[in-house]
Amino acid sequence: MRVLSLLVVIAVMGFGLVQWLDRKAPAPALAGQAQTAVPVPAVPARPQEVAAFSQDLNRFVQDAAQRAHQEPER
Repeated sequence: MRVLSLLVVIAVMGFGLVQWLDRKAPAPALAGQAQTAVPVPAVPARPQEVAAFSQDLNRFVQDAAQRAHQEPER
């Protein structure tokens, strides 16, 4: 009887631990980022797309820096 109750307690504790560790943290709200933010360029799947990706990424970084500079500090 003791062994059975010990197994039940261990099962309940294991279930609780799994539920506790499985929780997803909420996505952090980035300060200063508008809801109409420009999407990040997709990573290329083929080597021929790397040059265009580089240009898109540079444009994205420059736009983000420009938006950050234009927005007033909070």
